[in-house]
Amino acid sequence: MNTGYDRIIYTYLAKNSPEYLGLCIKTWLKYLPEGYKIIVLNETNYKNFVSEDIFQNLKKIKNIRFFCDYLAAAVLYSKGGMFLDADTIMTEKFFPQDILLKCTNLVMFSNASSNICSGFMAANKGSQVLKEILNRYSNLKQEDTSNWHRNFWGSDIAKNYTEEEILLLDSEDNAYVMEKAIYGVESGYLYNKYYFSDICQVSEFFEYTKGLTALHNSLTPEKYKKMTAEEFFNQDILLSKIFKTILTAQVS
Repeated sequence: MNTGYDRIIYTYLAKNSPEYLGLCIKTWLKYLPEGYKIIVLNETNYKNFVSEDIFQNLKKIKNIRFFCDYLAAAVLYSKGGMFLDADTIMTEKFFPQDILLKCTNLVMFSNASSNICSGFMAANKGSQVLKEILNRYSNLKQEDTSNWHRNFWGSDIAKNYTEEEILLLDSEDNAYVMEKAIYGVESGYLYNKYYFSDICQVSEFFEYTKGLTALHNSLTPEKYKKMTAEEFFNQDILLSKIFKTILTAQVS
């Protein structure tokens, strides 16, 4: 088995991204174990982390979700490590994937239908699953990605590999999609009601979290996307309270 795993977390943050995503990344800085490093990719530096042919493919892509998925697979296949979507919250329960990657080459979350939640990937350098994913991505035509559904390839590819090559963690059991873990339903309406109101208790979030929780920036109301980080931090909504609790807590 390839054990080319680096203790590096990559993410992609475009220069015009909502400022609250920076608060998400601050939660990583708070709780990452010693020895981990974060590399933030953007429009100007990502070409330094992929091959020239993949860079030529990436710069033609207009769909940001497909772009991020392609970039994540390319970087991890070449370098190894982890790739997190920038809209991911980390808590003190975060369990580094070092141990898991001693027995498998790729770790991801999936739902009950075996659909992949590609906002998180941890991989050893040279993962064969990522190689197949990259081959498929490279052969897609631009029109095939205009309505990109991030998890479309999950059950199709993953079923062909053993757990030595890919380990799928249950996204509901691990509260990766928090509203689904709590209520058993995932929808844009519920996402907005849960995170962007004050009807839910912050203690409930920390009771359920297992360390990583994915937000859905594409569903976040526009008025919050336009706020500065300071304005967002001081809102009377659950997500702001989560940030306050994490970022002002003392690390034990």
